[in-house]
Amino acid sequence: MEKERRQKLEWFIQFSNMDLDKLRPGDKAKLEVEAPDNLFPRKELEEITIPQQGASHPRFPLYGFETYLPKWILEPLTWDTINELQTQVKNVLSSLSQRKEDRPGALTFPTKTNFIFNWNDRFRLSKIPLPTDHETYIALKIYDLVNGLSTDVIQKCKACGKYFLKPNRRKKLFCSYDCNWKYHGQIYRQNENYKKRKRNSQWKRYPKDLERKLGRRVKVKRRINREE
Repeated sequence: MEKERRQKLEWFIQFSNMDLDKLRPGDKAKLEVEAPDNLFPRKELEEITIPQQGASHPRFPLYGFETYLPKWILEPLTWDTINELQTQVKNVLSSLSQRKEDRPGALTFPTKTNFIFNWNDRFRLSKIPLPTDHETYIALKIYDLVNGLSTDVIQKCKACGKYFLKPNRRKKLFCSYDCNWKYHGQIYRQNENYKKRKRNSQWKRYPKDLERKLGRRVKVKRRINREE
């Protein structure tokens, strides 16, 4: 996997795992700086030669640049919009992390393709293939990032429920070692044999704990072995 593609995928995964309501001021400011580069088609728009306002041709009148773009591009990327787009990112990652038998079939997306012909300095025909809504743009961007990768590259942690990136073929079910230990520790503690051993070890320590607490030796009545 290319380094740039991996970094972009990791950004979307980290974005989906954030609790936006509990972000510290510094983390919130950092997200507001990074969001336009990842949640807005800034790169696509920079590659387009924007016509000069007022320039026209007798046979081909040139309208304002805004008439060629979907409405959502002209709207500011506010904090409420970032919250809505996080929900869309979670939905896309959820569909990618599903098992093969649970995944939907082929998906289609509504797009709007426009062309701009600019004759100011040089003849240039610019193509603007952009989705009709912001949520579709986010979905297409993530699907383009995973294009050609393994179908299990996006995983959901079995312990904490957060999404993580699996860049190789090694089996990985948890986002971290802590989640791995936490998950298997809970399973182990629910085992009946473990519960019996824990009860016996606690009973054996009980006289010494009493002696340490009271400062003298204490006779403890022998109990019936529960395993018998």
